[in-house]
Amino acid sequence: MRYIVDCDTGIDDAVALVSLIRLLRGEPDSRLIGVTASYGNVTMDTSVRNSLAVLALFGASDVPVYPGVEHALGMRSFEVSPGVSFIHGRNGLGGQRIPDSSRKPEQMHAAEFMARAAKKYGQDLTIIATGAFTNLADALRLRPQMAQEVSRIVLMGTALAVPGSVNQWTEANVGQDPEAARQVLQSGANLLVVGRDVTTTTLLTRRQTQAWARSGTDRGAFLAGMLDWYIHTYEINFSGLPGCYISDPTAVVLAVHPELATLCLHRRLTALTGGPACGRTLVDVSYHQGTDPRTSVVLEIDNDKFMTLLLGALSAAVA
Repeated sequence: MRYIVDCDTGIDDAVALVSLIRLLRGEPDSRLIGVTASYGNVTMDTSVRNSLAVLALFGASDVPVYPGVEHALGMRSFEVSPGVSFIHGRNGLGGQRIPDSSRKPEQMHAAEFMARAAKKYGQDLTIIATGAFTNLADALRLRPQMAQEVSRIVLMGTALAVPGSVNQWTEANVGQDPEAARQVLQSGANLLVVGRDVTTTTLLTRRQTQAWARSGTDRGAFLAGMLDWYIHTYEINFSGLPGCYISDPTAVVLAVHPELATLCLHRRLTALTGGPACGRTLVDVSYHQGTDPRTSVVLEIDNDKFMTLLLGALSAAVA
């Protein structure tokens, strides 16, 4: 299997990339063929820089990074909100210093890269989106048939039965570009939707970060420092929560190990694109064919096995 990660590389996106790099080293027939840059936690340009730097630090400097869209569909610009800047730090990586990669970003646009990869690899390609879905929507417009060509698109986004991360009904990746989310959710692609219904059941604590800090490596110091920042923001925003949710790495682990999903809702979704509940994700009642086996919304996972895989991957990455 080939993988593409489409991300707005803030803290949890960086952890997701590190996790995937290590997980795929145990899968000899699988590899990460590219990272595409989006906006959200950071600007698109910063996402490019952070992705290249994280890949280089963790031994994957051969993976190309493709610049993507800079803002949502129908918008002319994008600025990182103060709240997001607080959570991820001004550089998107919790203020942790990390050397620039010597590798430059690719010239090809992210959407074109996705479309070409879908044509080339077909059912041997999985796309994992952990940022706004604008690049994906653009790729689907360039090549609509990619919805049926690729093996699966894994979306880190949505909130159905739990509050959103932006407000009571909106999750951040959907909220960045509700129209793009609607287009992707209704594309007919084989979707694995990993939203807040399940990511809020995952938790990373200082016990793990302290172990990585003691590793004595630059990788360990970077990962521990970045996640300690993240945990600190959770301590301020969520009193009593003994750690931080690890949303994007949850999507990555489930992309490689979908058998960890123990309960899924098989219904096509949509996103509201206007009105007071703009950005809310709902079951698409206009779709009349009953269950939709090509859309699986993860509601529960085997948390013990998930944490074993994730912590094992991250511990190996910092060694």
